[in-house]
Amino acid sequence: MQKSKQPRKPKGGYQISEFAVSLFFLISCVVLPLINLSVIPVRYGLGNSMVSTWVQQRAQSETLGTALQDKAQANLLESLNKIGGIRVKASQLALIVESAKLQGQTKVITKPGNIDKDWLPDGPIGPYVYRLEAQIECEISPLVVLPVPNVKVPGLTSPFAVNYHNSAVWENTGRDPATGEFFVNE
Repeated sequence: MQKSKQPRKPKGGYQISEFAVSLFFLISCVVLPLINLSVIPVRYGLGNSMVSTWVQQRAQSETLGTALQDKAQANLLESLNKIGGIRVKASQLALIVESAKLQGQTKVITKPGNIDKDWLPDGPIGPYVYRLEAQIECEISPLVVLPVPNVKVPGLTSPFAVNYHNSAVWENTGRDPATGEFFVNE
């Protein structure tokens, strides 16, 4: 047997340049979108937990006026923004009064002192269930926004729209001893 007169190729090094292109496509088309898709549920869970806790705390307020304060809502919105990647578009906090006797009859209260006498705890069609309800419209951004022109894929190339909807039972249905008014209507 004769040895070949062609020069021998080195055994390593050339495959790396060929593998780099496939590695780039693997990272940009598989790994990065999966990381983006895994960050959104984590941010959603953190935001939902914060909103739920906040509504519970507001439902334990002494009066409806203190629960509906704009300062309290501003603190929640600031906390959601501090998570990173959550942008609040709109928020609403309201008291829902529902008659336990007459199913389906509800009243929405957005300002303290606006509950009719018939809907107070000692009203004629009572008993009532008082719920504090928060609706918050947000956008959750992915970890890395992929710059694809003219393509809007929520969670990859654009923010993901989310609505948080949480409620808690209003706990203080007693009267203010100084004024005689119900705390739920002050």
